[in-house]
Amino acid sequence: MPDLAYLHRELKRPHMTLMLLWVECREAHPDGYGYTQFCEYYRQFAGTLSPTMRQRHVAGAKTFVDFAGDGLPIYGPGNKVR
Repeated sequence: MPDLAYLHRELKRPHMTLMLLWVECREAHPDGYGYTQFCEYYRQFAGTLSPTMRQRHVAGAKTFVDFAGDGLPIYGPGNKVR
């Protein structure tokens, strides 16, 4: 059985997918689970996790920014990427 908590932490890394994690597991354990069963075990584990994150703050005291993906390129004078 794969370490599902480890898989969950690894999936937070950029460009990491269940397919890549499954390939790593299969290289370590060639007779391990197939991809479908591997994903099913992970989804069952992920269903037990709490999706909420409580943050107490005074309105206007903090700013929260959510960065997703690789980000956007910044163009300077002459349309060159900085």
